[in-house]
Amino acid sequence: MVKSTHIFALTLLLAFAVPAHGAKLLVANYGVDDPSCGSKTTPCRSLSQAIANAAAGDKIVVGPGRYGDLDDDGAFTSPGEEDAELDTGCDCMVDVTKRLTITSSDGAGATILDAGGADLAVVEVSADGVVFGKKKKGFTLTGSGDDNGLVTDEGTSGIAVAGNRALNNSEDGFQLNGDDHEVTDNEASNNGDVGVEVNGDRFLVKNNSSTGNDYGFYLEDESGTQAGTVFTGNVATENDDGIFVDTNASGVVMKGSISYANGSGLSGGGVNLTVEKCSFIGNEEDGVITDPSSSGMVITKTNIFGNDDGDMNCGFRNQSATAPTISKSFWGAASGPGANPADVTCGGVPPILEKNATKEIKVKVKAAQ
Repeated sequence: MVKSTHIFALTLLLAFAVPAHGAKLLVANYGVDDPSCGSKTTPCRSLSQAIANAAAGDKIVVGPGRYGDLDDDGAFTSPGEEDAELDTGCDCMVDVTKRLTITSSDGAGATILDAGGADLAVVEVSADGVVFGKKKKGFTLTGSGDDNGLVTDEGTSGIAVAGNRALNNSEDGFQLNGDDHEVTDNEASNNGDVGVEVNGDRFLVKNNSSTGNDYGFYLEDESGTQAGTVFTGNVATENDDGIFVDTNASGVVMKGSISYANGSGLSGGGVNLTVEKCSFIGNEEDGVITDPSSSGMVITKTNIFGNDDGDMNCGFRNQSATAPTISKSFWGAASGPGANPADVTCGGVPPILEKNATKEIKVKVKAAQ
C-alpha cells in the first residue's frame, strides 16, 4: 500500500513538472472569425483573431491565401480583415503581443500579408520569444504605405524571424530592435529604405538576401555596442548600398557573405569589425569604404575586385585615421592591388596588407541570389 501511494505521488509530481504542450490554432481563407475559432473544422479567417484567441506558448498555422485589407478600402473593418490599428496603438496591421509560434503551411510565396498601401507596419512583434515564420514556412509581408514590413519593438529579446519575404514596403523590409534575435532565411526586395535592419546586441543574421533596396543590410546599435552580432551567409545585390555597419556597432563578426552589383559593397565599419571569407565584387562604387570614425577593422580571406570599374577601380577606400589590416585576400590579380583587372587601395591611411591571395577565394552562401 505504501509503495502504491509513492507511485501515485510520483505520477502526480511528474504530471505537474512537465509543461503542457501549447495548443495549435488554424487560420484559413475559408475560415470565420469569432472568439472560439481556430480548430481544424472552424479555422479563423484572420491572423489577428487567432492571436486574440491564443495563449502564450500556442502555435498558429496560417493556410495559403491573402490576408489583410480584403476589399482594399483602407478601413480594415470588413469581416475577416486583420484587426489593424491605424494611427493608434501599434500603428500596425498585425500585432503579435504574446509568445507564439506563427508559421504558414505553404510558405511565403503562397501566404500574403498585404497592408494594401495603408500607412502602418504590416506586422509588429512586441512580445519576447516569438517565432515568426520558419524556413519554407514564412510569409510575404507587403503593402506598407509609410512603414516597415516587419518590426520588433525595442526591449524585446529572443525573437526568431525566418523564411519570410518583405517586398514593396515604403520603409524597411525588416526592422529588428532588441537583443538576442535570430534573422534567418529571409528575402527583402524593393523596399524604400533598408532591406534588413538590426539594432541591438547578439543578433544572428544568417542566410538572408536583400535586393533592390536603398541599403541591403544596416547594422547598428543606438545604445552604442552591438556586441556579439554574427552576420553570416548573407547576400546583398542591386541595392544603392550593399552592407552598412554603423558607427555605434562594435565587435560585429561578418563571415561567408557576398555583396555585389550595389553602389558600394561594404561601408561604415564601426569598431573592431571582423570580416572573413566574404566577397565585395562588381560594385559600381568602392568595394569597401570606411567612415572616419571607424577603427580596428580586420579583413581576411576575402575577394575585393571588379569595383568602381571605369573610374578609379578602388577596391578599398580608407577614410579612417587608423590602418585596417587585410590579409590573405584576392584583389583580382595574383600580384595583389594594382591596375585592372585588379583593384587598388585609395584614400588616406593605406591598409596593412599581409600575404595577398593569388586566386579567388571560394565563398558559398545558401541565401537566395
